[in-house]
Amino acid sequence: MGNRAVITNKEKKFGIYLHWNGGPDSIEAFTQYAYICGVRDPKQQDDYTFARLTQIIANYFDGTLSIGIGLLDDLDCDNHDNGVYVLGKGWKIVERYGSGCKSESEGYEVEAMIEEINSKQPKKLQKAFRVNQKRVNNGEEPLRDIEYMSVPDELKIDEVRDLKRRLHLVEKSLELAVDVIKDPKS
Repeated sequence: MGNRAVITNKEKKFGIYLHWNGGPDSIEAFTQYAYICGVRDPKQQDDYTFARLTQIIANYFDGTLSIGIGLLDDLDCDNHDNGVYVLGKGWKIVERYGSGCKSESEGYEVEAMIEEINSKQPKKLQKAFRVNQKRVNNGEEPLRDIEYMSVPDELKIDEVRDLKRRLHLVEKSLELAVDVIKDPKS
């Protein structure tokens, strides 16, 4: 019982076992959050990459259960839930295999789950960010590409909202100035 999955890379030497939240929406949210945090690309440094991804996921689950890490041969890859996700360059899921391999959505909004993952991280590691959605569905791949804009760590979310409001006011002022220059009589 669970919603199990294993996450690995193209070398398929070791992986992360998830007992819960192993569906496509969750895996996409975990990997996109790692990307937002600047975790090294899965193709560059496997030991650091998987250590940090494990940390992010374990912080999300809290407690001492629901996650494991080990040699791929020792993990439950034939789990009859979601199988194995293989990560490639750019935190993309490049392959899935194993029994189960459910491709349907878990019903999570990926963006909302990313915010939830962020809220479960220690305060000093939480990120302020704005999601700029750019969804792609080519009919074959159910997962989406999402583009993110990171905001410097020292900014609080309220400060980001205030900056966005100020930027909007500056844009409106510039539009008015351009209108006056084009038609000084108005």
